Amino acid sequence: MEATIRDLRLHTAEVLAAADRGERVTITSRGQVGAVLMRCEETRARAHAERNPAFGLWADRLDALIAATALERGLDLLTANDRHYGHIEELGIEVFRP
Repeated sequence: MEATIRDLRLHTAEVLAAADRGERVTITSRGQVGAVLMRCEETRARAHAERNPAFGLWADRLDALIAATALERGLDLLTANDRHYGHIEELGIEVFRP
């Protein structure tokens, strides 16, 4: 199935139903392929989560960027929210309570 961005916006339920039936939905924008929508197999998603211990831990992508920057530059992280970073063993964390 092929759908435009407008089709996706106006007929979201129908487009998602097609993907749920196992159809491969190609989303186009101005005649160019922008994305492909397919049904996600739960077992495949779960296997990915089990392989990657960080999967789903980042409530905010900004937290990931902050942690990566501190690790890359060899810095300790000063934070009041240590539970977002505590699982990263290599990251030095200094907790403060305002």
